[in-house]
Amino acid sequence: MKKIHIFEIFLTANHVSEESWLAFFNTIAKLNGYFHPFDVYATTSKNEVRFFLVTTSIIPPILNSLGDFLIQEIESEKEPLCSFSFFDCYQQGKKSIRHFR
Repeated sequence: MKKIHIFEIFLTANHVSEESWLAFFNTIAKLNGYFHPFDVYATTSKNEVRFFLVTTSIIPPILNSLGDFLIQEIESEKEPLCSFSFFDCYQQGKKSIRHFR
């Protein structure tokens, strides 16, 4: 089984357009491999929205030509990340990750 990598996505602009998100997804798909799945989740806590990328590939922190996004891999020792109530929690450091599809 391949190792799961969890990255936090940081936005470098106050407003990110739909075209920028589409370019981000296309770039991640290209780096990850077009037929390899990846997931993007959002969490909310205390009026703060955080975005996460879950994949089996290692993604570089600075994506060329995507000035609106930076990503940083998070350590497996941090707290589990949970997305909205309809998703299961990711237990980081575990071999299996479950989520609602």
